[in-house]
Amino acid sequence: MRDEKEELIPGDLNRERKGKGKEKEKEKEKEKEKEKEKEKENGRGKTEKEKANEKKEKNEKKEKTRKKEKKEKKEQEGRRRRRRRRRRRREGEGEGEGEGEGEEEEEEEEEEEEEEKREEEEEEKKKKKKKKKKKKLLLS
Repeated sequence: MRDEKEELIPGDLNRERKGKGKEKEKEKEKEKEKEKEKEKENGRGKTEKEKANEKKEKNEKKEKTRKKEKKEKKEQEGRRRRRRRRRRRREGEGEGEGEGEGEEEEEEEEEEEEEEKREEEEEEKKKKKKKKKKKKLLLS
């Protein structure tokens, strides 16, 4: 043992030590890669974070489509109401019926519209709260 140490130059010892450190780093990297491969195999090629992100994106797309459908539905209902009002006015003017009835119906329709708006706002608030809770759960 002593003969071997005496034969080696101190600089050579440092080189050997550095070499061992590099080998350890390479081994650690290989182990990390193996772990990633295992995760991918278990998760069908995706890590859990990727899965969560995809699920989140999917939900956001669904939410957008729902909002679009709601908007379209509102617009259609508004068009129908306007058409009905126009018809009633035309029919009412032609027959000479009292205009008071038309005003009452318009007031009722306006009240219904206001109620619908309130309900929609409440639903949106609830959805926002749910999203915040989900984000908190994902972050924690």
